[in-house]
Amino acid sequence: MRRILSIFALVLLGACDGGGGDSGVSDTSYDWGWGTVDVAPLPRDGTIGPDTAADTVQDVPLSFPLAPGDPVPGFELPAHTGAMISLSDYTGKTMVLSFFPTAAQGLSQQQIEKLEARYAEIRALGAFPFGVCMEDPLVLAHWADDLDLQSLLLLTDTGGQVASMFGVENDGSHYIHRGDVIIAPDGTLQAALLYDAKEPTDVQALLSLLEQ
Repeated sequence: MRRILSIFALVLLGACDGGGGDSGVSDTSYDWGWGTVDVAPLPRDGTIGPDTAADTVQDVPLSFPLAPGDPVPGFELPAHTGAMISLSDYTGKTMVLSFFPTAAQGLSQQQIEKLEARYAEIRALGAFPFGVCMEDPLVLAHWADDLDLQSLLLLTDTGGQVASMFGVENDGSHYIHRGDVIIAPDGTLQAALLYDAKEPTDVQALLSLLEQ
C-alpha cells in the first residue's frame, strides 16, 4: 500500500540511519564517449557538510530517511544526456525525483512514459521532474532513445545514495524501490509517495500534491 508523507499530513518515517553503509566509498567515474564525469557519493552518516554541498557553511545532523520539513542534503547526479543535475541548481524551485528500480521493466517504463506525457502539466505547476534509478548513464541514454524522451531527464543515483535519504533504497540489492519525492523551493522535503515493488506510481496523486 502506498504511504503518503507530506507537510499537510505528517507521517513519521522513523529516525533510522538509512540502513548502514560505509561513508568511505570511492568516487565513481563515468566515461560516456564525450568526456568523463566524476561523481562523488554522499556520506551515509546523515550529515550535510562542506564536502557534500559547496554552499553549506556548517554541519547539520539529520536522520535518514528524512521527514517532511527536513532540509535535503546537497547532491549532484549525472543525467542520461551527459549533464550534471544538482539540488543547488534548483534553489527557489520545486524538484520532483521519481525513483524507479530498473530500466526496460514494465512498471518502470509506464512510470517514465507517464511522466514524459504529463511533463508540461508538472512544469506548469512550477516543478521540475526527473526520473532516477541506479542504472549506468549509458544504459539510461539508450533507454531514453528507445522511449523517444523529449523532455524528461533520467538520472543515475550511484549506489542509491540519494534514494537512501528518502527511504527508497533497497539495501543489499542493485536496485531501488519506486517512489516520488517532492523537494520544496526552500530545499526541504515537501512530500514523498512510496510504493510497493509491484505497485504503479500515481501521477495524479503527485499532481495533487504539487497543486497544494
